[in-house]
Amino acid sequence: MSAVELRRGAGGAAAHAAPGPATDYHALGAFTETWAFLELFFGRCAETVGIDAEGEASARAEALARAVPANPAFAPLAGKTCTLAREAADLAQRRQALLEDLAYASLRRMGVEVCNAPPAGPPPALDALHMSACDLVRRTVLLLGQLKARRGGSA
Repeated sequence: MSAVELRRGAGGAAAHAAPGPATDYHALGAFTETWAFLELFFGRCAETVGIDAEGEASARAEALARAVPANPAFAPLAGKTCTLAREAADLAQRRQALLEDLAYASLRRMGVEVCNAPPAGPPPALDALHMSACDLVRRTVLLLGQLKARRGGSA
């Protein structure tokens, strides 16, 4: 018996389920994969400058942005690195908001009321967020090549 069937038997709560578009899990999966690449490449950039950066993408980018200006070999790339770190932090906030919106929307479609849930709004812009993540991955890979060239390694 599903949770919706249980709720129907408990007073018809499923009849109050909010209609709405179902989550595009294919698009969400593609975005999740892109986010994993972003974390990977920020981690590789951090390794290239000689630091151990842990955590999700924005934490790795922030650690990188602190380390690059401190090393004279990499200092000319400090502006690019700081810009990428700011954009990664912004993207991480937007990602978190998107995931929360998707979770609340899913619960609403099942008829589950969540305390302190924000009111239902327009569907999250997953495609726009994914394209921003793709662009950030591309620019992070370019930065990795520039860092490796300054370190004297192969790009």
